[in-house]
Amino acid sequence: MGNIIKLTDVESVIIELRGQRVILDVDVAALYGVETKRVN
Repeated sequence: MGNIIKLTDVESVIIELRGQRVILDVDVAALYGVETKRVN
């Protein structure tokens, strides 16, 4: 199996935007170790 993303890593990039908890595409890409365009 591949690398496991730690919960603390995910929690650190969650932001609240207009009452919703979100993760920006650039942060998702960083968590998975890929370029942002691959996430989009």
